[in-house]
Amino acid sequence: MANGRLAEPGGYLQWEESRRDTSLVKGGASDQFEPLYDEIWAKGGISFEWIRDLPQRLEKMGLTVLDAKDRPYKKSVQWLEGINYVMSFRGVLNEMRKVQSDSSSASDVEQLLSQLHIEGKHRNIFPWTAVAVLAQSPA
Repeated sequence: MANGRLAEPGGYLQWEESRRDTSLVKGGASDQFEPLYDEIWAKGGISFEWIRDLPQRLEKMGLTVLDAKDRPYKKSVQWLEGINYVMSFRGVLNEMRKVQSDSSSASDVEQLLSQLHIEGKHRNIFPWTAVAVLAQSPA
């Protein structure tokens, strides 16, 4: 990023990101876990909403969006992504325990994560889509 620009004049920017879409995971432990997930990140001041508007944000910065896709991950990898999702959130949970005095909510989340891990063998538990944007900087 030279001189604060995303791309050199006439250059290209390829941006890949994951976007939360809880409509992909209805039923089971997901119904209880997903609102807690959002609440936990919100307490930390973290929002994933900006990803939804990524192409528009790049256009506002003066780039021309050449291609933008937002689609669910292939079913063949959803199970693996689901396991990674559960395991990575266990790490977040460990950090939560260090800063929160109320460990009962962490225990509830741990129980839901265990349920999700089991359910992930039979259905999609991964509430994220793959976002890819290709943009070009003005010459």
